[in-house]
Amino acid sequence: MAGQRYVSGWQWVFLIEGGLAGAIGVASFVLMPTSPAKAKWLDANEKRVLAAAIERDQDRSAESSDHGLRAVLAILRNPQVWYYCLVYALMMLGFYSVTYWLPQIIKLKLHTGSVASGLLSAIPWSWPPQRCWASRATPRGAEAAPSS
Repeated sequence: MAGQRYVSGWQWVFLIEGGLAGAIGVASFVLMPTSPAKAKWLDANEKRVLAAAIERDQDRSAESSDHGLRAVLAILRNPQVWYYCLVYALMMLGFYSVTYWLPQIIKLKLHTGSVASGLLSAIPWSWPPQRCWASRATPRGAEAAPSS
């Protein structure tokens, strides 16, 4: 679709994905009920439980209305928050390093083409799901079933 109607390829992707998300958002706003009592797919007991939970949450939010600068500063003084921020930043550094730079490194070091470097850089992403699937097939400590 690149170049059609004077719109380049990345702009089409932006328009299609953004338009779909916007349409789903508007449809959800219009079609979703405004309370559990108006939800047709819930039975009476589920409606009662959800209404009680919403009421309980609203009571708690009225008690602790400590939002604002004072609450933010209290959170920022907590060293555990900074620890988790560091852990998250390092995880994302590793994730994005592998995602964006590994294909380029493979292409330069192994002198491969774009497709080959893309396929080789997919190996780190395919190995953990394969290991999870294999570990479910045979429980730990159990031997695999003998083949007949």
